[in-house]
Amino acid sequence: MKMSILDRSNYFKGLLLLVAKDAVVTEPEKKLMTSIGHTLGFESKFCNEAIRDILSNKHISPEPPKFSNDSIARTFLKDGFRLILSDPGIDERELVWLKSVAEMNNIPIEWFEQEWNQTEKSHDNFSYDSNLELEKFI
Repeated sequence: MKMSILDRSNYFKGLLLLVAKDAVVTEPEKKLMTSIGHTLGFESKFCNEAIRDILSNKHISPEPPKFSNDSIARTFLKDGFRLILSDPGIDERELVWLKSVAEMNNIPIEWFEQEWNQTEKSHDNFSYDSNLELEKFI
C-alpha cells in the first residue's frame, strides 16, 4: 500500500515527538529513526537534522498525528511501541502520548493495550536489525 506524503510526514514527525517525550534522544532511538526516515523516503540529511533538533525545536506541533486510515495508525503505534522499548527505561509520558494517538485515530483501547502487552513481552527478542512494522506495510 502506498502512503501519501502527508501520512509519511506525520509518521516521521509523530515518532520524533515520541522520542522527545522523555527529553533524551538515545543512540538506539537515533538508529531506529534513521531507518524509519529512510523507509519513508526522506533524505538522510533531513532525518539527521530533524533527530538532532527535536528537543530544541519549538516550531513543531505537539499534537498527535491523524492518519488517513486505520492500518497506518496501527502500524505507527506498533513502531512506537518498539521505539519506546529501545530505551533502557519506559517513560510513562511516552505511553500516554501513544494512547492519545490511538484516540485521535479511533483505535480501540483494548487493541492498544493488547498490542502493548504483546510487544513488551517479546522485548527480550527485539533486534534493531529486524523489520519494523512500517517496512511490512510499505
